[in-house]
Amino acid sequence: MKKYDMQPTTDNLISSITKDITGRNQNIYYLLRLLNEQDEAMSIAINGSWGTGKTFFIKQCQLILDNAFSCKNDKITQAVQTICPGEKGLANIQKTHFRTAYYDAWEHDNEEDPIASLIRCLATTDWSTRAKETLVKATQIGASILNATTHIDLESLAKKLRNNSNLLKADNIELLKEQFNTTLAKLAPEQGKLIIFIDELDRCKPTYAVKLLERIKHYFNNPNVSFIFSTDLEQLRHTITQYYGSKLTVTNT
Repeated sequence: MKKYDMQPTTDNLISSITKDITGRNQNIYYLLRLLNEQDEAMSIAINGSWGTGKTFFIKQCQLILDNAFSCKNDKITQAVQTICPGEKGLANIQKTHFRTAYYDAWEHDNEEDPIASLIRCLATTDWSTRAKETLVKATQIGASILNATTHIDLESLAKKLRNNSNLLKADNIELLKEQFNTTLAKLAPEQGKLIIFIDELDRCKPTYAVKLLERIKHYFNNPNVSFIFSTDLEQLRHTITQYYGSKLTVTNT
């Protein structure tokens, strides 16, 4: 696969899609169409070795998802239309409303628990007022989970998001999981889905990469929340076997 060295700025993303510089417009369209056809939550891996443009690709997908329905920027509108073939092309990626977030796992792998930085990522994403209000509650519950399971405290983050930072108190960790999951799902648009892009997973410390996958499995298990992982599956396989032992069989499916 060809290697690319282009920074994922908005202008570069728009230009690359409009001119199909990377030759991946069809792949973007197929991925977005797949997301629109699914009713349940999905976990998708964008597989590629270092330098093949995985980050750029998922940033292109995020740009289109964020602007598929409405956009005030004519250049972005043109980019959206460019990837949609035929009369039904645009309709195929407009069946579901999406809200997206981007999380660089490698950037945060020095932290003790991934759920803290995941919540922080969601908290700093530029969303609507209603979504941010929902996130306040999710942050409170997430803080309670962390207080119950680790030494990390998100109280400072909660203070920034609301005036009264009294955290939700609950002794039952399973109840906290359920409350967090239910509240997080409300971040998705009305009758839509929340897509969280997880980038650079294969470059993380093995302990962090595995813990991140475990946290996502246990705390983000909701049909309205899907994940797209950008990773080198071969490197990730080595990471998992290093963590769990060489006798563990890991297959790419």
